[in-house]
Amino acid sequence: MERKNAFIFGLSSDEVIAYEHNNEYNPREIYNMDSDIRAVLTQLVDGTYAPGNPEEFRDIYIN
Repeated sequence: MERKNAFIFGLSSDEVIAYEHNNEYNPREIYNMDSDIRAVLTQLVDGTYAPGNPEEFRDIYIN
């Protein structure tokens, strides 16, 4: 892939390290405060994305 076709998003590696170092990352808080995130994560285990096998994405949900 050419660099012009890449889109970088999210945190830089230095930002990730800073979050970990300062204990600023709290995924439970994000889950509790963001109804959109909560809805998508619930859909991972309610059969929305795998109607025949709602357990398909359970590992993503619990981790």
